[in-house]
Amino acid sequence: MVGEQENGGSVTTGRQDCTPVISLDHDARCRAAALPAEQEPGPSTPIISTKDEVIVETSDGGLVGNLCSSSNFHFIPLPFQRKELIQIYLFQFLLSRCRLASESLFFRALFHGSYLESKSSRVRLTCVNSSDFRACLSLTAHMYNGTTPKFSAEAAMNLMVTASFLQMSTLMEELINTVVYCVHPSNRLAAYRKSLIRSAVLSERLWTSIIKEFRLHLNNGDYERMTETEILTALADERLDIECKEEEPLINNWIAKNPKNNERMMRLKSENLKRRGTDGRLAAVVRDRVPREIVLAIGGWSTGGPSDIVEVFNPRAHTWVVPEAAVREIPRAYHGAVLCAEKMIIFGGFNGREYFQHAKIFDLNKKVKKAYVSSSNLITVALRIGRR
Repeated sequence: MVGEQENGGSVTTGRQDCTPVISLDHDARCRAAALPAEQEPGPSTPIISTKDEVIVETSDGGLVGNLCSSSNFHFIPLPFQRKELIQIYLFQFLLSRCRLASESLFFRALFHGSYLESKSSRVRLTCVNSSDFRACLSLTAHMYNGTTPKFSAEAAMNLMVTASFLQMSTLMEELINTVVYCVHPSNRLAAYRKSLIRSAVLSERLWTSIIKEFRLHLNNGDYERMTETEILTALADERLDIECKEEEPLINNWIAKNPKNNERMMRLKSENLKRRGTDGRLAAVVRDRVPREIVLAIGGWSTGGPSDIVEVFNPRAHTWVVPEAAVREIPRAYHGAVLCAEKMIIFGGFNGREYFQHAKIFDLNKKVKKAYVSSSNLITVALRIGRR
């Protein structure tokens, strides 16, 4: 059967199972040749060209419904019989090579490398679950459209297995942020252990959260569920904000709750716990506990005139601490102060009678002072150091 077309061509059809053949006249063929080249497919291309399409197959033991809403990919479930006569399903995803390469370093290396499968029209992923693969593609499609849905930390952790295997960096960043911000403090330790085999970035961020909020875990007893390696690593972390006097009950309680696999903790207790400093105070078990953030108050006007007291406020502990007498300064006010590299720099000031034209640097570790005259240049240097 032959039918006329508006563009001057004709369509010849035969039986219903035959492919229609389009024939154009000379002018129509010329106009078709002048059309622009086919658009190179990519993440935002709604149609997959034949030369760009690739079939990605995944195998798992259950039929899962289509969770994808993007028109860029489709799935066709087919029954598949293994040699062991176990009935499973073989899932096929018709996808764009350009899209996969833009979202996954795994596919980028596969399609642009010199592997035997690089030019193949079919890719088999035997270790990737079909539902997780579909969900990862769906999430990236939503992210491109700016409509990322909300999901739980547990769901993000589960999808991270597939996303990390396929090296989907943009999706991994979204999943990591979801876990860090949504995981409950009581589940943070379990999430940290799972992250060790999923993402080094996530494990580092979760560990940082555990250390920064360790007092919360100390008060609710979560630290007792830590392994010996984890508790020793936490005690050795310089960011841990606990006092030396809190180390002894912490170690004793952990040993009592973990009677097995505590040899290193028992050795730590017997060798270091009872060390005492020359001033009679209980020394640090693992390291000195220096607050990471402090407010330093030096001198200033008081009811009786300029003050010589140096006070330190720990915002986490909400306490003021007055250092020993060696740190006290001469009475002064209207002076400048900079704390840099564990050195306290004080310059200028007024004691009620005269203005000071010097600067002093006090080493907090060595407890040694050094004075410098002609503070005009030193003030500029100290201010520059303080800005770094």
